[in-house]
Amino acid sequence: LAFKKQYKDLTGVDAPAGGKPAAKPAPAPASSGNADKILEQIAEQGNVVRDLKAAKAGKDQIKPAVDQLLAFKKQYKDLTGVDAPAGGKPAAKPAPASSGNADKILEQIAEQGNVVRDLKAAKAGKDQIKPAVDQLLAFKKQYKDLTGVDAPAGGKPAAKPAPAPASSGNADKILEQIAEQGNVVRDLKAAKAGKDQIKPAVDQLLAFKKQYKDLTGLDAPAGGKPAAKPAPVAATPPPAAATATSNSDGDKILEAIFEQGNVVRQLKSNKAPKPEVTAAVQLLLKHKAEYKALTGKDAQPGGKAPSSEPVKTMSVDSGSPQQLEAQIKEQGDKVRAAKGSGASKDEVQGLVKELLKLKTDYKTLTGNDPPGAAPQQSSKQKKKEKKAPAPKPKIEAGVTRLGIEAKKFEDLPNWYSQVITKSEMIEYYDVSGCYILRPWSFFIWEIIQKWFDTHIKAMGVTNCYFPMFVSHAALKKEKSTDRDSALIPLL
Repeated sequence: LAFKKQYKDLTGVDAPAGGKPAAKPAPAPASSGNADKILEQIAEQGNVVRDLKAAKAGKDQIKPAVDQLLAFKKQYKDLTGVDAPAGGKPAAKPAPASSGNADKILEQIAEQGNVVRDLKAAKAGKDQIKPAVDQLLAFKKQYKDLTGVDAPAGGKPAAKPAPAPASSGNADKILEQIAEQGNVVRDLKAAKAGKDQIKPAVDQLLAFKKQYKDLTGLDAPAGGKPAAKPAPVAATPPPAAATATSNSDGDKILEAIFEQGNVVRQLKSNKAPKPEVTAAVQLLLKHKAEYKALTGKDAQPGGKAPSSEPVKTMSVDSGSPQQLEAQIKEQGDKVRAAKGSGASKDEVQGLVKELLKLKTDYKTLTGNDPPGAAPQQSSKQKKKEKKAPAPKPKIEAGVTRLGIEAKKFEDLPNWYSQVITKSEMIEYYDVSGCYILRPWSFFIWEIIQKWFDTHIKAMGVTNCYFPMFVSHAALKKEKSTDRDSALIPLL
């Protein structure tokens, strides 16, 4: 105790536990002191505190070491004006705002974000995490002061928006940018990125679409792919040339309708957002309206352009049956291919309608149905065919009739009747719908009755009998014979 008193009189503090000299506090740094040196002392003293806690030292040993650590941190704050970073490691110095590089600050944000995540993953104390978070916020503030916008999530530099195109800008280039940015948005959503990452990417996509609309006056097509441009309506040419020009322009618009229809179907199958699908459908309807304005009739289902040699309506005086047969065969193949590929109902109906027209032309020209076509039958003829009874089997001379004569798959009713009668199970009675059960069939009936009776009685059902009616003709027949006359009263 005398030694401890001497130590306190000399130093002004209690002697450390165990008599080991505690780390001497560094002299207070002057105004030009080295902050990095203080951070090193903080790191060393932090290790001392952690070692004491790991060794489960007493409270009287740990407290002086913690006090010394706090003293170093206070010196650092007095010198720099900010809290010492976690672990005493010198934090990356932010670039000055006046000449700083925004990309460099973003790299510092990314690094400091990793530090924060590592501390949280290691379940570090709040006193370690808070300074790291404060430093991260300081970097983000520097970035905003320098650029005027918030730093992107993760500190990664956001894609720089392309400058707005001049009046002569290239719309196709903007569409490519829309397609690329759309892929970026889809990748972020697929990776389940945070809202703070997805929103800037979506804003950039909308900015590209606005640029396209300002330049062209139209909404950008779905997916950013350039839509097929409708052929301009030419000035009124001479009559002969007008037909050829309108046919050519109509074919181009039909091709555009077909391509845009595929775009719409692809978007729907991919479950694209409603605004994208709506924009694609509007463009498809626009192409169809252009086709109708040019040709005076609705576009064919599916938008497929008709063949370069359209089928001509054949008159009785012109054309050949062979040519019509070839066209009917070709059109039939188209119908089968459309049905096999799962084409839309409208498309199949259009092809079938054209096929029926060709067949009508053939019959008008030749007076006969086309080869391979089933002859048309009236409803009466069909009913007669259905009602026609199956021919009775022919009995050859010298062949016994004791066996089954009818074949099951050719005449099922006759076959079944022969089975139950020739096997001596059933005998016909003169009352329609009534049959005589012979011993074998009655034995089967008793088995069925016994099983059924057991089960329905288990359900609480009781049995009863009802009288069976016999026709007057049957009674008279029994009366006219002497056989079993005593049974007549019972009948």
